[in-house]
Amino acid sequence: MPVGPRRPGTPPVGGLPLQVVRALAMGSVLALFALIGWQAFQGRAERSAAPARTAVPDQHLSVLARHNTHVRVLVDGELAVDRPLPGGESLEFDAHREIVVEVPAVQAVRLEYNGRTIVPQGRQDAPRRLVFVDDLEGGP
Repeated sequence: MPVGPRRPGTPPVGGLPLQVVRALAMGSVLALFALIGWQAFQGRAERSAAPARTAVPDQHLSVLARHNTHVRVLVDGELAVDRPLPGGESLEFDAHREIVVEVPAVQAVRLEYNGRTIVPQGRQDAPRRLVFVDDLEGGP
C-alpha cells in the first residue's frame, strides 16, 4: 500500500478522523464535569440531612445507691454532684455530650444509661471513673 499525501478530512491509515477524536475528548471532559458536579451535590445533600443539634439533652443517667457511698458526677464538663449518697437514694442526670461518674466502688451503685442497666467489667470493689459519651453527635 503506497503512502502518499492525504486529502484533508480523510482518516490516516488505521486511525480515526480528527473530528471523532475531538468529539470523544469533549465528551470525556463533559462527563468528568458532570461527575464532579454530582459528587458535590451529593455531599451537600448529606450535610444538610445531618441531624441538627437539639436543645434537648439526649443522654440520661440514673444512679441508685445500693448502700452508702460517695458519688462525683460531671455533666458536659461541669460538676453536677460531689457528695455522699445515702443507700436507697437516686440521682438523675441529662446531658448533651458526656456524663462522667466517679465512685469508690461500682458495686455500691446501680447505673442505668438511656434505659439500659450498665454493669461495668472488671473489679466491682475498686474505685472507678465511668465516662458515658454521646457517639452520635460528636460534640462541638
